Amino acid sequence: MIIGQIFGDLAVLQRADLHPDLLVAHCWGNYLALHMSKSGRPSWLLRAPLGHLPVYTAAVAGKLWISSHVPELAAARAARPQIDWSFVANHLAFLHLKTAQTGLVGIEELLGGQCLDLSVEPARRTMAWSPGMFVRTDIEIADFADASRRLADIIDEAVRCLAGDGAVLLELSGGLDSSIIAAALARCEGQGQAVSLSTGSAESDERIYAQAAADAAGIALTLREVGKSNLVGPARSREARPGLPAILGAADAVLSEEGTAQAITAFVSGAGGDCVFATPNAAGAAADAANRSGWAARTTWRTIEALARYHNASVWSVAGRAWQLARGASDPGSWPRARGYLADTVPLPDAPPHPWLAETCSMLPGKRDHVHAILASLAHVDGYPRHTIAPTRFPLLSQPVVETALRIPSWLWVEGGQDRAVARAAFANRLPDLIRDRRSKGALDGYALAAIEQQAEALMPFLLDGHLAHQGLLDLARVESALREKARRADPRAHLLVPLIDTEGWLRAWLGDP
Repeated sequence: MIIGQIFGDLAVLQRADLHPDLLVAHCWGNYLALHMSKSGRPSWLLRAPLGHLPVYTAAVAGKLWISSHVPELAAARAARPQIDWSFVANHLAFLHLKTAQTGLVGIEELLGGQCLDLSVEPARRTMAWSPGMFVRTDIEIADFADASRRLADIIDEAVRCLAGDGAVLLELSGGLDSSIIAAALARCEGQGQAVSLSTGSAESDERIYAQAAADAAGIALTLREVGKSNLVGPARSREARPGLPAILGAADAVLSEEGTAQAITAFVSGAGGDCVFATPNAAGAAADAANRSGWAARTTWRTIEALARYHNASVWSVAGRAWQLARGASDPGSWPRARGYLADTVPLPDAPPHPWLAETCSMLPGKRDHVHAILASLAHVDGYPRHTIAPTRFPLLSQPVVETALRIPSWLWVEGGQDRAVARAAFANRLPDLIRDRRSKGALDGYALAAIEQQAEALMPFLLDGHLAHQGLLDLARVESALREKARRADPRAHLLVPLIDTEGWLRAWLGDP
């Protein structure tokens, strides 16, 4: 039984020897696969790798319940929801790390690519798909031109499948990733439309870029301005964990309005593109090249020079950092941990386990960063209120695109001193020069900090007398100090207020006002 979207070689579904490894090797999509044994009992359950159909499980009255909607499971388990406060501490200490743990006691998420073996008691989780399968040297796409051709083809295929033949609405920022989706939509049979959002500030005004991308793709573009989000507004829908940041609530509402007005079948997003396309954050690509080819190799020094150009740094500083990474100077398996506004009396927990993290310990540093970035992006695809209008499709986070990206060596992604170089080359003849050669990127920092500053008085009781505070999790003096001071863009204290606001709002959705 297949629930959801599935693409690929569907003939494999009829094979008598069908098993999870075979299914993920031949098919992809947003699906849940339930396999029945000859006796008529369920034998295994598989969530699609990188699939965005949520799958949650809970034990209720001695039976395993499975649902895509957490409120149903929570209601089945108990009359009142029980918050898992260990999750809350993990969520605030390990930002952007989504694991099987949810914020509700007794409810877990089946991760993409995980299989639940129902033939044993209790059911056992295994991985049918993981990134480590695609970073092997024997399947590497080592030639730049070949990599760019393959990437273009697979993105076109992913967009064609996910967009279908209905009306879809693309959130088009004018950045490289959403512009690539626009170019791919131009070759689809369905009716592709786009909307570009502006917050009224210069740093987020992408309209000239969005219009250029829409014109090149030949799709209609609607321009909409977004007001300030209400950060302390009524609790939103109940989710497994904090979802859409409150700071983006007004933008989500505008997209919902456009989706309703245009009677769309799906939203389409370029989210995750900079992660999938391996935007460099250090010297990992140079360390990879050195580990593979040696320090005297031309590839190594070409990569060092490219990273120096990209980071506007000296060749020697990049080479020194690459030397440290190549020697294993950093902890390869760790996920960044921050105390943030957690009270000193709260012990910093160990990172909750995720099956991908165990694999990355043995990867080259740059490829490890690549996998970690993809994992971080998956923490931001759920919990959008607009999903009551239509689902969101994420082509750049689809299984075939991610598999192709993982097979491309990290040093090819920075060729010529540009980030996402393979993706730029893949769509070079289908993007306007304004987009293809763009190095800047719109930002919402000013918009977010202005909203926090303008609503500081309302945020005081919201945070200082909220559920997080009552649970003893917060350093209240530091929170109050951050709210009273003028927010500065370079000050991480202001940015760290965002997850606090989102977590408190999520708690109120389940528990009501304190």
